[in-house]
Amino acid sequence: MGALLFAYQDTYARVSFHNLYYSSLVLGSGVH
Repeated sequence: MGALLFAYQDTYARVSFHNLYYSSLVLGSGVH
């Protein structure tokens, strides 16, 4: 159970970081 929860949190963190990076990329290109 603990390993599954850790894996879920790790995946969620990666997805959140990717979305944040993509959003900043879109906003950056939008400014230019």
